[in-house]
Amino acid sequence: MSGPRHPGQENHPSPGSLGLGELEMAVLEVLWQADAPSSARDVLTILTTRRTLAYTTVQTVLEKLRRKGWADRRPEGRAFLYTAAHSREEAAAQVLHSLLYTAPDVDAALLHFVRHVSPREQNVLRAALRNDD
Repeated sequence: MSGPRHPGQENHPSPGSLGLGELEMAVLEVLWQADAPSSARDVLTILTTRRTLAYTTVQTVLEKLRRKGWADRRPEGRAFLYTAAHSREEAAAQVLHSLLYTAPDVDAALLHFVRHVSPREQNVLRAALRNDD
């Protein structure tokens, strides 16, 4: 018997590695680690310590992340400043949620997941369920 599907699940980003390519993930990592909103130039500076990239490539990736809902932007002079739209923890939760609803039997998948979490994680889940009254 299949469990209910929850409204709004279609608005979640793709499962897998957040539904992002390797370069998109690298750019998102920079946004997560940044102390303040970042320009394309800021992101490029950090990423070019590990690889050679063009400024326009970073701009394109930032815009793709924005369109996919993973980054937000605001104008700053003639440029844009970008921030991650979701924390790393929110992103992980969205991936788990999305993956859960790919199963034909959502209830069975959820029960299987819960049986394999650590005792500490079980305590966190119990506390969260108690506080959700």
